[in-house]
Amino acid sequence: MSRNENSFLNEILPATLGVIFLGTPHHGSNIASLAKIPFETTRLFFQKPNTKILRALEANSEVLDRITRSFGQLLATGQIKVHSFQEELDTKGIRIVDGFSSTIGYPEETRGTLYANHRDIAKFSSAKDVKFERLASVLRRWIDYSTRPQPVSNNPTRSDSKTPDLPEGSIFDKQYQKCLRSLNVPEARDRIQDVQPPHAATYDWLFDSQVGFCDWLKGKHKTLTYWIYGKPGSGKSTLMKFAMEHPMTRESLKINSNDFWIVTGYFFHDRGTEVQKSIEGFLRELLYQILCQRPD
Repeated sequence: MSRNENSFLNEILPATLGVIFLGTPHHGSNIASLAKIPFETTRLFFQKPNTKILRALEANSEVLDRITRSFGQLLATGQIKVHSFQEELDTKGIRIVDGFSSTIGYPEETRGTLYANHRDIAKFSSAKDVKFERLASVLRRWIDYSTRPQPVSNNPTRSDSKTPDLPEGSIFDKQYQKCLRSLNVPEARDRIQDVQPPHAATYDWLFDSQVGFCDWLKGKHKTLTYWIYGKPGSGKSTLMKFAMEHPMTRESLKINSNDFWIVTGYFFHDRGTEVQKSIEGFLRELLYQILCQRPD
C-alpha cells in the first residue's frame, strides 16, 4: 500500500462522513467516444483536447473500472455515505452522463437529480438556488443522522455483520452491465425524481414512536404492509421519498435483522407513459434497482 493510501485510510477516511457526486460518469460516457471524432477539427480552433482523458472516460473504460472497483471496495464497508446527482437537462441536445453511468450501483448509495445540464450542474447562483437547496438537504440529512444517538441492535450476536463483500469485478462484468442496460429505463424514475425534498424537519414525525412506522420496520408488527393514505396533494409522495432516503429507515430495518436490506421504490404515474404506469414497468424498475444494489 502506498504512503498516500495509508494516509487516506488512517487520517482522511475516519473524518469523512460522505461523498456527493455531481454528474459523474462512473461507468463512462458514450459522448467521450464521439468527442474524439471531431478532434482534428476542434484543435484547429481551440486548445488541443487531451485524448488520454477522453479514452479514460469512454463507456466500459478500464481506467474507470479500476477506479470504481477500488472505491467500491471502500463503500462495501459501509463507512462512507454516497449520494449521486444526475443532470436533468441535455447539453446541446445530448445527455452527457445518463442514468446508468451517473450512479455507482453499490449498497447504501442514494440518488437524485438536479435541474441543470452537465456544464451547469455544479454551479449555484445563490444559497436559495433550488439545485443548492437539494444538495444542502442531503448534507443536512447526513449531519442530522450523525449527531443522533445510534440505535442499539436487539440481536447482539450479529452486531458485527456488515454489508456483504461484492464479488471481485462483478460490477464490471460485461453481462451484468448488459443486463442493467436492458432493464434501465430512466423515464420510469421521472415521477419519483420530480418529487421535491421536504422543508427541514417537515416529516421528522414519521420516525416518532407514537406513529408506529419505526416499530413496523423493526419487525414489531406482524403485518407486511404499512399503509399510508391521504387526500390528493397532501404530500404522500414526498413522505414516501423521504422515508426511502432517510438513514433511519435502514437503521430500523437493521434492528429487525442485520441481514442486508434492499430498499426500492416505484411511483406510478397515471398520466405517464406505459413504463410509468404498467405492472411490467413496475417490475422492470424494481429488478433494476435490486441488481444495482446487489450485483452479487
